[in-house]
Formats: sequence, C-alpha cells, structure tokens
Amino acid sequence: MIANDSEYRQALDALTLMRAEIAALHRDVYPRNPKMFAAMAAAPLDEMGRLEREVREFVGVTAAEEGQADVWLGVRGEKITWPHAATSILTEFLDSLRKGLQQIAEFNALGHLSSRPTAEINRACDLEVIGLQTGSLRVGVVLPYASEEVTEGLRIPRKHPHATRALDELFETADMVTRDRPAELESKFPAPEHRRVVLNALKGLSPRLRGVADAVELRRGLAEQSRVVTLGRETVRKLTEAIGRTTSEETVTVEGTLREIDLDQLSCIVRRPDSPEETRCRMPEEALAIARDALDRLVRVTGTRTRTGLRGGQTMLSIITLDILEPEE
Repeated sequence: MIANDSEYRQALDALTLMRAEIAALHRDVYPRNPKMFAAMAAAPLDEMGRLEREVREFVGVTAAEEGQADVWLGVRGEKITWPHAATSILTEFLDSLRKGLQQIAEFNALGHLSSRPTAEINRACDLEVIGLQTGSLRVGVVLPYASEEVTEGLRIPRKHPHATRALDELFETADMVTRDRPAELESKFPAPEHRRVVLNALKGLSPRLRGVADAVELRRGLAEQSRVVTLGRETVRKLTEAIGRTTSEETVTVEGTLREIDLDQLSCIVRRPDSPEETRCRMPEEALAIARDALDRLVRVTGTRTRTGLRGGQTMLSIITLDILEPEE
C-alpha cells in the first residue's frame, strides 16, 4: 500500500508508463489482431488496477465513496475475489439483504407478514448498488429515495421510514447477536414475533453451513460511525438459538430432503433419506425464500408440533429455523 507522498508520485509515474504501453499496443497490435491485443494487455491492466486502487485509497477517494453508501456488504471466502467473483454470489447476498429488509419493514408497517410485500415496501427496500470494492467482494448499496419534503422552499429527498428503520434494526440485531447479548436483544424486541422476523432476516444473510462464503461483513456508511459486524458460521448457531428462544414450546429437529412446497398453504414436506418417513411442515412467511432455495436439497428443520385438525390426529411441524445442509456446487 502507498504510505507517503514519495510512493504516491512513484505510483502515478508507473501508471503513466503503463497507460503509454497500453496505448502503443492498441495502436500497433489491435488493428491486426484484437485477441492478441487483449492477451498482451492483460498483465499491465491487472497492475494498473492494483495501483489505481492504492492511489484512490491514499488520496481519500475510497473513504469518500464509503461515506456515500447506507450499507457496505462484504463477502469473504476462498473462491470469492473481485473483479472475478461469480455473479451468483453477488446476487444471492444482495437479494438476501433486500428480502430481509422487506420482511422487517412489512412487519413494522402491518404488525404481521403477508404472502407478498406491498409495492410500496418493495420499492422502498429495492437497494441501489453504488460501488464495488476489493476485500474479497465488497458492495456499497443505498436505499432509494421514496418521497420529497419541502423545507424553507427546498425539496429534500427522503427515504421510506419503514425501510430506514428496518436497516437500523437489522444492524442492531447483528451487533447484539455477534456480541452475545441476548438480554439486550429481548429488551430491544420484547414481542417474540417481531424478534423472530428480524433474526430470520439476519440468518438469511449469514453464510450457509456448507456454502462457499466463510463470512459476511456489514458496515453502515463511514467506518468511524459504526463498527464492522462479521457474520460467520458460528453466528448461524447463535441465531438459531436466539430464534428458538422466541417460543416457549418444546422444539423438534428433523433432517431430510425438502419437497412439495405449497405456496397457498405455506407448507412443505421433509422426507427422511432412504426412508418412507416424512414430516409435514408449516412455514412462516419469512422462511419462504430460503425454502424455495432448499427445494429437493438436504435440510435441517427445527420447529414445534401442532395438530392439524385432520382425521387421525395428524400433526405438522411449525418451522422456526430452516438450514440447508448440502454444500453449494
């Protein structure tokens, strides 16, 4: 990394030379053989990218960009690097963040979750990407502006209050869970249903037990205004325990392949491997997204037994937590 003005000037000189090298290749090689030009330019381009990132950090551009974002989402893993990260990794975690915020915002607005968030909540939580940085993979996002407020003749854009509150609650919960402060969490969210919605939203953003991501980092805006919260695989265990404390009933855990999702009844079946035995399950709204990803995959489900009212005294497992056990391909 660049440590002083002398190294900064050396970096600028090196960038000037490499740009001249690329320009010469473009002039002499590209007209005759574009593929050869791309191959010959690859090494200097990589070095230019590294130096440009160091220059941006040294002069403060990186810090300025970080201050523009509502959230910086970092994903760490052995196979996750920028600018060569898989699009599936990027979309998975951004979508988990978006859906988690939608669920929290909807619960705060309505007091419960519905089968589909309102169009207003969807728009308010539809995050906009404003930056990508190295550090495995780091993405800066902002909540969109939802309205304008006129103050002293000036039009001031405002973000949706439920979306902003949802983001605050997600970060506060992540901080309390990773610091092992269950009493503070229960004091912050005395209603078990509210606490469970926020915890499930955070769990959906955490690395899967056997996924390619080892850790997920969350930071609000400027570094000095909030610490980086790191969600690791150990966090998943803490979240599962915290979600379990939202019910006083005895819980049951089963493992098997998730099958037959019924979107109307919000139900599914967990079928034991190499066995005809199966468990019928009822899903809460907040578990629907991960259930879709888990279809036909090995899962671990924890919940409480409830009678269905059907003939024969059949019971269903009301899902509290759902984890995918299969490794990602």
